[in-house]
Amino acid sequence: MKKIILLSIVLSISVIFFLAFKKHSSEIFYYAFNRKIFLNESSQKLVITFDTIYSKTEFSSVIQSIAGNVKSSIVGKSLVLETATSMAKANLKNYFEHNIRVRSITSMYRDENNFEMGFTDEILIKFKKNSSQGVQDSILMKYNLKRVSKNSVYDKVKINQSKDDVLQIANMIQESGLVEFSHPNLIFERIYCNYIPNDPYFNKQFYLYNTGQFINDGRSGTPGADTKVSAAWDITKGSSSIVIAVLDMGVTSDHPDLPNTRQIRLPRSNFFGPNPNDPSPNNPALDFHGDATAGIISATQDNNEGISGIAPICKIMPINIGGLDVTWVDADRLSSAIEFARTNGADVICNGWSTTGGYPDQVPAIVSAISNAVTTGRNGKGCVVICVPLNNAN
Repeated sequence: MKKIILLSIVLSISVIFFLAFKKHSSEIFYYAFNRKIFLNESSQKLVITFDTIYSKTEFSSVIQSIAGNVKSSIVGKSLVLETATSMAKANLKNYFEHNIRVRSITSMYRDENNFEMGFTDEILIKFKKNSSQGVQDSILMKYNLKRVSKNSVYDKVKINQSKDDVLQIANMIQESGLVEFSHPNLIFERIYCNYIPNDPYFNKQFYLYNTGQFINDGRSGTPGADTKVSAAWDITKGSSSIVIAVLDMGVTSDHPDLPNTRQIRLPRSNFFGPNPNDPSPNNPALDFHGDATAGIISATQDNNEGISGIAPICKIMPINIGGLDVTWVDADRLSSAIEFARTNGADVICNGWSTTGGYPDQVPAIVSAISNAVTTGRNGKGCVVICVPLNNAN
């Protein structure tokens, strides 16, 4: 009897493992370093990557005629489409598969943490330190890949043949054992932190100095429930030699409370705007989050105007990573923005954005850019990197 019970248990466990293996073996996944991230395919969203920068009006009438009401967002050369039905998605995919300008077509996916992503025609690869240039070149040759760019964190490569399976190639490179990571250039949703201060007077900045004063709608604060910054100002108000990079919607040039003498405005610091050399907001009427963030950090003190920053002597390095018109972003540009801040002498890197789901440990390119900053920035002392809390859609 005991043997029968034991045999039943063993068989049950075997069946469970078999079913689990069978399930995972048929699922789609990518690698976050050596960890498999299993994905569920969206029934209504597509990512289409073209050979050149995409114009939103180019296929708008065709898309509407094929699939009706479709939400669309542009990310560089890629177009994110959200259809109303799975049939509409299938019809659009069939149409674009026959277009010679299309480099790749993938669905959008979600992982178990509700982190939503799509793929471009590019792969981000970090080779192991001991791999020679010859080995690296042979990998690219084997999978018919073209190197697009290279920085101190990773190589960005792209498929040479349209419609090649970017995800499969990235996974095979990871499985070769020659790389730290290999994953498609992920497209995912970027979210700015929700609270935007809009009161221009320091006595309303209860988070800095809370005396129990009236704040809004007749409500009052709790005395002492603040950051104790007024006491800290007796010790220091920062230093003009400290540079704080603000990765946000951009900062207005010569802002009344943040003049250009306390801004480090650099060429190529606008990663999602029409003018790459101007880190001002792309749409000044709407994209004010960067000004608000930079103001809280370093607005001028004792000038009888606006608010007071926490570190009013420090300098701000504005880096524009897109305004309200940019919902979907790609891992390469966000990683490059962090790397840009590090290589241009930022002491502190403030990321005023977040995503849904599993960020950041599931995007190796961003993890590595942050790691590179905190270990090699500030001439080897390491940058301080700040990220806003994760915004979980659940």
